[in-house]
Amino acid sequence: GRAMALGSLSVGIPAKLPALPPRDGSVPHAPRRPVKLTDAERELALSNVLRYFPPEQHEMLAAEFAEELDTYGHIYCYRLRPVDYPMQAHRIDEYPARCKQAASIMLMIMNNLDKRVAQYPHELITYGGNGSVFSNWAQYALVMRYLSEMTDRQTLVVYSGHPLGLFPSHPDAPRAIITNGMVIPNYSTRAQLDKMYATCVSQYGQMTAGSYCYIGPQGIVHGTTISILSAARKWLGGRIEGVVYVSSGLGGMSGAQPKAARIAGCIGVTAEVDADALYKRHRQGWVDEVIDKVPALLERLRELRASKESKSIGYLGNIVDLWEAFAKEEEMLVELGSDQTSLHNPFGGGYTPVSLTYEESKAMLVDDPALFKQHVQDSLKRQVTALHKLEQRGLRFWDYGNAFLVEATRAGANVLDEASSKAGLTPDNGGAFRWPSYIQAFMGDIFSLGFGPFRWVCTSGKEEDLQMTDKIAASVFRELMQHANEKAKGQYADNLKWVEEAGKNKMVVGSQARILYSNCEGRAALAAAFNEAVKDGRVSAPIVASRDHHDVSGTDSPYRETSDVYDGSAFTADMAVQNALGDAARGATWVALHNGGGVGWGEVINGGFGLVLDGTADAGRRAESMLSWDVSNGLARRSWAGNANAQLTIREEMQRQDGLAVTLPVKADRSLVRNALSGDQGANGVAKAPGSELEYVLTNCRVATMSAAATAPYGLLDGAAVGVRADGRIGFVGSAGDVTSAVGFVPDVTKLHDLGGKLVTPGLIDCHTHIVYGGDRSEEWELKLQGASYEEVARAGGGIVNTVSGTRSSSVEALAKAASPRIEQLMREGVTSLEIKSGYGLDVETERRQLLAAEAAASTHGFKLARTFLGAHAVPAEYKGRPDEYIDEVVLPAMDALHKEGHVDAVDAFCEGIGFTYEQTARVFKHAASLGLRCRLHGDQLSDGRCGELAAEYGALSCDHCEHMSAAGAKAMGEAGVVAVLLPASSVFINEAKLPPVADFRAEKVALAVATNCNPGSSPCPSLLLALHLACSRFRLTPEEAFAGVTRHAAAALGRQAEVGTLEVGKAADLAVWRCAHPRDIMYQMGYNPLVACFVDGKERPSSFPARSITADSDERLLSTLLRWTGSLAPKLHASLSAAFTTLLK
Repeated sequence: GRAMALGSLSVGIPAKLPALPPRDGSVPHAPRRPVKLTDAERELALSNVLRYFPPEQHEMLAAEFAEELDTYGHIYCYRLRPVDYPMQAHRIDEYPARCKQAASIMLMIMNNLDKRVAQYPHELITYGGNGSVFSNWAQYALVMRYLSEMTDRQTLVVYSGHPLGLFPSHPDAPRAIITNGMVIPNYSTRAQLDKMYATCVSQYGQMTAGSYCYIGPQGIVHGTTISILSAARKWLGGRIEGVVYVSSGLGGMSGAQPKAARIAGCIGVTAEVDADALYKRHRQGWVDEVIDKVPALLERLRELRASKESKSIGYLGNIVDLWEAFAKEEEMLVELGSDQTSLHNPFGGGYTPVSLTYEESKAMLVDDPALFKQHVQDSLKRQVTALHKLEQRGLRFWDYGNAFLVEATRAGANVLDEASSKAGLTPDNGGAFRWPSYIQAFMGDIFSLGFGPFRWVCTSGKEEDLQMTDKIAASVFRELMQHANEKAKGQYADNLKWVEEAGKNKMVVGSQARILYSNCEGRAALAAAFNEAVKDGRVSAPIVASRDHHDVSGTDSPYRETSDVYDGSAFTADMAVQNALGDAARGATWVALHNGGGVGWGEVINGGFGLVLDGTADAGRRAESMLSWDVSNGLARRSWAGNANAQLTIREEMQRQDGLAVTLPVKADRSLVRNALSGDQGANGVAKAPGSELEYVLTNCRVATMSAAATAPYGLLDGAAVGVRADGRIGFVGSAGDVTSAVGFVPDVTKLHDLGGKLVTPGLIDCHTHIVYGGDRSEEWELKLQGASYEEVARAGGGIVNTVSGTRSSSVEALAKAASPRIEQLMREGVTSLEIKSGYGLDVETERRQLLAAEAAASTHGFKLARTFLGAHAVPAEYKGRPDEYIDEVVLPAMDALHKEGHVDAVDAFCEGIGFTYEQTARVFKHAASLGLRCRLHGDQLSDGRCGELAAEYGALSCDHCEHMSAAGAKAMGEAGVVAVLLPASSVFINEAKLPPVADFRAEKVALAVATNCNPGSSPCPSLLLALHLACSRFRLTPEEAFAGVTRHAAAALGRQAEVGTLEVGKAADLAVWRCAHPRDIMYQMGYNPLVACFVDGKERPSSFPARSITADSDERLLSTLLRWTGSLAPKLHASLSAAFTTLLK
């Protein structure tokens, strides 16, 4: 039977060569390799392969192999391709091996070459177009012979497919150590790879192809499903029914896309130019429908979108044609998009350009590689152009780790973000792409929690064994969920659902294998449970545990697995190399380390392992040791790089694992670093930034520095000057007479601005606003005037929830436009920093739009923006009575997404009877802390909710409102350094009789800030000057306390006190110039605005509103002087000169 047939595996290279098998047209074959070899290199290639054969066989084989080289661009040794047994994963007890570990490796190799699994099985290529198990069939034969002879005191060493031999070792050593493509870095180019592969000295092992751990497309189905669902949660508010996801590629790995779309529940469209590949997936049942005409496809999509029916469609044609067709359609028919063509191998058949047919492409890449490359790059540029157009209409696109963005960049397509393009940066030197990789968008957060693709194979080949392991895995996960943190619990839940439905989804292709995502604790627990099941007979044969190289620790790849590492180490490879070494030292059955995989040769270092669980105590011991390291290594690296999820998880692992002690990072204050780097020693010994000679000096003025260290009230200086450096920072504050001696400033009339005794203060800071919103609530105001309370209006469906409807129906542009008049009013009053909260969306997408509108406003109006995520502002109507579900399903996922996208500086919550409880708010704050985000709190506005204590417990930046705060709350805030933000306009507007406990705050030395709370319901007040006046007249703050509340203390409430809020050397030159002599005058006159000019980072804000600029003021004085000289002239001439002088000045 089969066992007898497999006996030939122990033969190796046979003494009598078998007949050359005919070329099998029933399986796909790799295209001809495009390599161009010199005569010397052709000779080397043939000589190197003949080394595997005895000399008496050389004469016959030389001609045969030479023909293979010329015909296929490579010598595959087809004569040795086995035909006497089926190439598949057989039962482990059928293999002619002396130890189970060796038999397991043989099983895994044959599964990688199974024609149901491999992309080009007869060329020994498993997936990705060139992901090789071996370079030729001679290597396969020798490896199988060595494995059949191996004992548990030997290790097989494999160099890029070549079996170096068996070497003495010990039972805990790996049975095999594999390397693929490990080339000296300076020679790791595609051209070198092609020649090294052709001459049989190296190979591209992809990831799990060359490490013998591929289990068919099941793994990529799981990962793609997670990505599609994550994209829907992140960008579409969780909506998936009727959503169209478009991508390309139906080969080895990419063939998973249609199946993933169906499991996710959306409409999947996957373009493929190779009819064989497409119809293979159709026969398999993973593609529901095949369409080969664009108009028919578009019409079918309209039908499916209307019915919201989930289908997977294979489009037989080029993806570029499809994207261009979508871009021309008036109706937007696609929401999500990606690409899974094999762009790690763009010029070797991995990408078919739109200008060529599939057959033309295969011919040209061999006949004219240079012209083919030009076609590929032109096609990529067309693809990007279409994607740009669709992005502007709402398409969300991501790079699926196939090097799409890298190759598009090399083709000259515009795939950089706007800032990088303007600065001339590339991704290699600090630039960024306009579209994220799937790691940056979704998977990086999962990896940083320690979750990644863990897999196992039942070596019995029995379906019932796999079903038993599924049940065991589900039981293990249910147990682990009981004590997991909230983030880990969500991952466990997603993967529990996956494994429970795996049988229904019919994922098995080839070996009886399963994949799910698990963390360090979960993998160790699964391995222990599986090993016990083999021991007690519930599972009938050993289990091979493994993982994808694409994992927490296994891969260093700056454009994929480590694309979300931002500390400068993304291009280093220590993690992957250390991982393979550590796995080998801790009991892995085999380990592999590769150059290349996923995004291409020379772009990545990655490794993997196999671990046999045979029911023995030794297997259990090795699994516990190895699996813990295999995840903790990557967690420690990601933690050191600053990832908050990884820091949370590695701390938990240090508590769980005895002997684990990891170096944790201490985050440096960015402003401190920047200030330190800006200085060197000037000639006079005064610290001075390089190139920081003063750009200009405001002189002959009175300066209120507002410095906490100042002895004079307000830090007032008379006869003073403020010097501004070219880098936009303050270079001098002091007596006007000292500016030359202090900083070596050479007086220059063009750099001196005589202010004529005006007052200079820090730019004002409004540290609490809800200024971006949609809709109108003036009608509610009338109800309140008739006696309805704020709480009564809110409970009747008004208040915050009323604004939600108007905000949800508004675009980013509409929100920014509506906010513009309110923001302009604040700008007219000298505000240079403005906090803007979300909180009127209460779903992911609208919260995002609010923050995007805030960012757009900051760009338009020229202020410094502090973005606060206030998802926990109210419970929306669709979650009425279910606040905990709202937090779990909306607030926390939205916080994750918006933080990941870089839209959040701090997190706020409304802790109140009509908002959220103490416990619910604490959950929000705990989650924020895990992301490294500081918190702010709406607290004790309408009742005493112990918000001072809550803010102190979580180290909040501020607690705002505070009207009903207790003395104990004030004390807790004082001890924790929490700022109290007072909102007097709100108190007046809602006629709140209770005033904040200012006396208690003073007694406990709580810093007091003042803000407008500009919002549509309880404080429609876009005037910080009015809020200042009310803080004094209603809350009885002293004018100095109030002014500190919009400068120094407001900066502290935003966590920006090292950067703004006072006039001190090294801080940002955010200045306001006032036509008055004293700061109290700014607050004294209600409705009067004495602002003259405003500067942000040393640049005078454009005077698009009626604030008077310094330049304009100086011009008036010059014009008056000129007209005085001409006053004796005739009136008509005098008027003409006046007009002429004015025109010249303009």
